[in-house]
Amino acid sequence: MINIGNETKYLFIIDTDKYAGNFEREMCAFATGHVGDCDVGSEQREVFEQETEEQDVDEDILGDLEEFIIHEPDEHGCCRPVTITFSPDRKEVNGVGIFFSYRPRREVMEFIVERAKRYASEGHGRFESAKGMTVTGSRLLKIKTTVEEIAK
Repeated sequence: MINIGNETKYLFIIDTDKYAGNFEREMCAFATGHVGDCDVGSEQREVFEQETEEQDVDEDILGDLEEFIIHEPDEHGCCRPVTITFSPDRKEVNGVGIFFSYRPRREVMEFIVERAKRYASEGHGRFESAKGMTVTGSRLLKIKTTVEEIAK
């Protein structure tokens, strides 16, 4: 069933200097602990879980990641917490976009960016092309869907 109604969600984007389609799911898992239905990034999720426990990460940050990251279906119907998106200049698909149901707090976004930078510098991905990748910035988009009945 399709959920028809007004909706607001957020897309927190990590911009990089490489094509994001080679590593978006692994980066998301390493930075947030979330993987989609396809289970790509499960190794990185294990690293996330181990490190956040060992490093005594703020429970509020972990709670926000657990509660507010949402999974959206991709073009094949596979629900994922992440998508690829254009860079700010709209020329390259170098952005890793993480879906949120609620506007993430600054501390949450900073936490994700720091872990994304670690992912990039330490090469936690399965693709050789992600190694040497640089995080160039981050952005937050607000996505509003409005439904209006136009005929009966």
